[in-house]
Amino acid sequence: PSDGTNPIGRHEPHRTARRHCSWLPDGSLSCRVDTQLPEVGGVAAGRVTELSCGHPVGAGWGFGCRTGNVGPPAVSVRGMASDSQIVTCPSCGTKNRVPVAASGKPSCASCKAPLPWLTIADDRSFAKVVLESKVPVLVDLWAPWCGPCRMVSPIVERMAAQYAGRLKVTKVNVDESPAVARDYDAMSIPTLLLVKGGKVVDRMVGAVPETQLTQFVSRSVT
Repeated sequence: PSDGTNPIGRHEPHRTARRHCSWLPDGSLSCRVDTQLPEVGGVAAGRVTELSCGHPVGAGWGFGCRTGNVGPPAVSVRGMASDSQIVTCPSCGTKNRVPVAASGKPSCASCKAPLPWLTIADDRSFAKVVLESKVPVLVDLWAPWCGPCRMVSPIVERMAAQYAGRLKVTKVNVDESPAVARDYDAMSIPTLLLVKGGKVVDRMVGAVPETQLTQFVSRSVT
């Protein structure tokens, strides 16, 4: 779930974890995680403390996770990506089938209101879904084990509704899309990219308050 809960321990009972978080003066959240990893092949994997997950990253943007610090993802979105999805119109309630890639902008079949455009992409579909998009794309490079990613996820998804008709929001799981993560230098996550005309025009690293993310998007979306 995208409720900000810590996936370590809840979904992986073979681990134990403690997370200590505190709000910083700039409004971001700093977390320290102590994790006890299981034995691997009869050899104790040892204790990892202060994972780079939850520490301030970037130029004061917020907090994030260093990629590759913990084990396999607790939750997978594999198989969720498809050529289309069902979106309920926020204006009239009509259910619409919205393609993940299209030459135009999705609108409600009944009332013609613009629809939120929230998609999932991976290494194979990234070019079609993101780079060939005719509208700006907010790309969320994330991973299920990353607490800050899960906390900012609902804020990112709300951008699709707030900027319906003007913005597409695409989520990319870096664990399942290593080529995208490498090509866009996602050394810390969440990494948020604004893509226009196939080019990255702005980027933000770390989880931030909704007001700050709105300002980030509004600089490139009219």
